[in-house]
Amino acid sequence: MKAKWISICLFFIVISHSQSQDNFLYKDDSLQRLLRQPISDSLRAKVLEALHFLWKNKNFEKSIDYSKQSIDFAEKKIGHEYTLGLRYQLGFAYMQAGDAVKSIQVFQEIIKEVQNEPLAYSTGLAFIAMNFENQSDFISAIRYQTEASMIFESFPESIKLKDSRAYLGNPHKLGQLYLKNKQLDSARHYANIALGRLNKSVLTEWDQFFSWHIKILMGDICYQQNEYQTALDYFDQSEHEILKFRDFAYSYTGDLIPVYLGKARVLQAQGKLSSAIGYSLIAYQLADTLKVLPEKKESALFVKSLYVQAGKADSALLYYERAMTAKDSITNTDISRKIDALKYSEDKRNQEILVLQKEKENQKKQLYLSAGILLSIILAASLYQKNRLKQKANKVLEYENKEIIQQREQLTRDVSSFEMQALKAQLNPHFIFNCLNSIDSFIYSNDKYKASTYLNKFAKLLRNILDSSKNN
Repeated sequence: MKAKWISICLFFIVISHSQSQDNFLYKDDSLQRLLRQPISDSLRAKVLEALHFLWKNKNFEKSIDYSKQSIDFAEKKIGHEYTLGLRYQLGFAYMQAGDAVKSIQVFQEIIKEVQNEPLAYSTGLAFIAMNFENQSDFISAIRYQTEASMIFESFPESIKLKDSRAYLGNPHKLGQLYLKNKQLDSARHYANIALGRLNKSVLTEWDQFFSWHIKILMGDICYQQNEYQTALDYFDQSEHEILKFRDFAYSYTGDLIPVYLGKARVLQAQGKLSSAIGYSLIAYQLADTLKVLPEKKESALFVKSLYVQAGKADSALLYYERAMTAKDSITNTDISRKIDALKYSEDKRNQEILVLQKEKENQKKQLYLSAGILLSIILAASLYQKNRLKQKANKVLEYENKEIIQQREQLTRDVSSFEMQALKAQLNPHFIFNCLNSIDSFIYSNDKYKASTYLNKFAKLLRNILDSSKNN
């Protein structure tokens, strides 16, 4: 029955994987089209967050970029609590991408800002501990995780019970870290605390995995302490819970791998080599189907060691080659991710260059347009000023012409007046009267000759005077 259910589960995984790519492309296209719409900053932040989650298993670099953009928009329009959650996601994304330095930097910046928020502060410390764990620095990881746990433990029991993930997760994580650091007594101490808290907690379907994770940890510790039957009991309980949790079979099937490997190690220690090989092969098959390469490599190497112990050299060689293939795949996957990251960075840089070039061209066009407008304004102003000056000059010239004409008319009048005055000056009335009186006396004495002579001389005198005045 157990083997039949596992086969059905594996079939479901294969079918789901074949459909996931089409679903991914559809979601990405829908979200990208939504981003191109005129939406609010708050909605844009949430769309970018959705793209971050969509891409996190495809391209870490792209996922991180979406996370950063989401934070930028969230800081403008959405509250501190939501933005803080996005920053946690960014730090976690760096951690998944293997960039522990940037991940720790993000979480250290967060804990500096939330020192008055104990829950947020302890969460940041726990993430820093996870980064050190990934670097195999278990001492530093234990230090940060212990500090995070102490902060959480200072809360009232009623508050702690409401957060089952921290309530169970903190002692579970410390147990894991002490186990990895070969401190078995401390590991068992914290595992027992976690196990004891299971009875006090009401787990939702989303928190149910803590139950079997804690029991897997207890199984590993008991195996290390040579308590083989107790270890098998814990592994059996874990297996039973995972198989019973069928509604979330796809999500948690991978948790069966450490269960079957744990059982195989215990059975190997008990000398039950055939059963150990059977469980290790199931673990390998699960890892291969789920395409979890680290577990595939680990289970293949363990199967190889069992076949070596059983004296089956050909089978041992086969699984050694499979382990090396998994190792090469891990290396190739890392290289592929780095290549994808470099390609994405290059594409992004090229897009930024194109945007800058377009902005530069637009600036150049705007500069030319501004220069043209300015030149047109200057030319129009120059023509206007020139026309205005011309009009002003014409008015001045017209005024001056009027002045000249008036002066000329006045001068003519003055000349006539002067001529009349000159004529009057030359023709003295007393002189004329004496001349006429003399002519009159000659006429009266009947001296016609003298009268005529004198009259002619007087007339000639007047003519000469008039001619002289006209010439002058």
